[in-house]
This record gives sequence, structure tokens and C-alpha cells, in this order.
Amino acid sequence: MKPTLVLIPGWGANESLWEYATQRLSDVVDCKVIVLNQQTSRDQMVEYLLTNAPQQFILAGQSMGGWVAIKAAAKAPERISKLILANTWASPDPKLNEIQKDLLRDLKNGDVDQVLSRHLPFALHPDSLNNPELIAKVHKMFEHCKTGVMIDQMQAMLNDYVSLPLLAKITMPTLIIHGREDQLFPTSEQEIMNKGIKHSQLKVIEKCGHCSPIEKPEETIALIRTFITQQG
Repeated sequence: MKPTLVLIPGWGANESLWEYATQRLSDVVDCKVIVLNQQTSRDQMVEYLLTNAPQQFILAGQSMGGWVAIKAAAKAPERISKLILANTWASPDPKLNEIQKDLLRDLKNGDVDQVLSRHLPFALHPDSLNNPELIAKVHKMFEHCKTGVMIDQMQAMLNDYVSLPLLAKITMPTLIIHGREDQLFPTSEQEIMNKGIKHSQLKVIEKCGHCSPIEKPEETIALIRTFITQQG
């Protein structure tokens, strides 16, 4: 019987963020994408995730999804056999907080297009910004998300930002995936997480920004495949 891989998208994203993963990993895992768009706090997101996930599963989260996955792994280590954290963070960063607050103000003013135009240069590698097909995919991904949901998700992250105390509670094997040119969470932040989680490994994808599952899907899924199929 194949294990289940539960995948959590990042802020404002839907199932399409993990589309390549669900297509290419189905031979080794049963994939289940859980979109957290009805909750207003990280605790609520974790509760929904654990309620809707199998009793035993592998957990992967990207950005906001990784922020949720960290707390879920710390809360229910007996249920999660392996953990994958992609393009996420654990420690406070005043610069990122200011970016998030700016985005929140734009959202409250009802200007989603402005939010996307301001967010993408931070979120994507320059090569990705010159890829019309990828940009169209990102815009389509965000079209589904109501402004209120994006506000609730952003506010939840600002209200419960720091995960450093949780890292020591993560006991399962953990893969940290990082895009070398991620402007939101630098390599130094990934090294902090790698040091704080006992059984972790850090893998860096070159020429990649903040959205590795769609910017570098082949490399991202190759890393995940190796990790979930290796023993131990």
C-alpha cells in the first residue's frame, strides 16, 4: 500500500501549485492536496489539516504551507512520517514583515492586481518573470482566491510569525527545499531551519526563486521523490 503525501499550497495558491507533483509522484505515493482557505489562524489551519489527513502520512508545504507544516509536525509527530518544507521560514525578518504589511494594505484597498504586480518580482526568479506561460499560470492560480481569504491568510501569518521554538519538536526526517535566488527567505534562513531540526537535510535549487514547485518543477519533484523513497 502506497503512503499518502499531503501537500499544502502557499499563500493565495490552490491545487495547481502542486499539479506537477501529483502527476509525477503518483507511482510512489497517493497525493492529497489540502487548500487552507477557510481558516483565520495557524492553529485553525493545523487542526483542519490533521482532521482531513490520514492517520499516517508524509507532509509537504510550500511557503505559508510550510509555516503550517512546521506547527503540524511539532504538534503531531507520531502521525507524520516525513516532512518536506519548501521555500518557507522560521525566524523573524523585519524586511519581510514590511512587505507583508504592504501587501495587506493593498488587499484591504481591494487592488488584487496591484498585489500581484508587486509580489511577483519578490516571488519569482528573473528568468521566471520572462516566462509568459508561467506568469499566466500564476495569475490563473490566484484568480480562484477571494480577496478576503488572502487577507485572512496574510493576517494569520503576521499574527503567528515565528516558528523557531517549534523546530526542536520536529522529530521526523525532514527535507528543506530552497531556491537560491529566493528574495523572501534567503539561504541563511534555510540554514537556521536545517540546524534547528534534528534530522533534516537542505537542498538548494539554482536559478530558482520563491516558488520552486512551479519555477523548477522537475528539480523539485526529483528531490521529493528521492527523499520519500529513501529508507530511514
